[in-house]
Amino acid sequence: MQGAIERYIDGLNRSDYKAIARLIPPNNEAMTEITQLLRTDGGKAIKVTSVDIRSEMSPKYARVFITGVWADGAFNDTVDVSKDSDRWYIVLVLHSQILG
Repeated sequence: MQGAIERYIDGLNRSDYKAIARLIPPNNEAMTEITQLLRTDGGKAIKVTSVDIRSEMSPKYARVFITGVWADGAFNDTVDVSKDSDRWYIVLVLHSQILG
């Protein structure tokens, strides 16, 4: 799981669409979500200070709280991760999808 989070932050820092897309679960279309994520959080040289897996909902699903610093000040992100076979993936959801 830690490796997926590290690749996620690295992809954000490099504004690397393909790197983020490789972290999405198979057969999920997330083009809009990745584009929005990179527009808001991409290329900002995030330096992670903590990764806290506070909520492991099952052996195949967890919520991860990431804190750090970047050019804009404090960085906080919450990501859901899911496991398929032996690999962890980042589950991206647009805030507008959450709000309905």
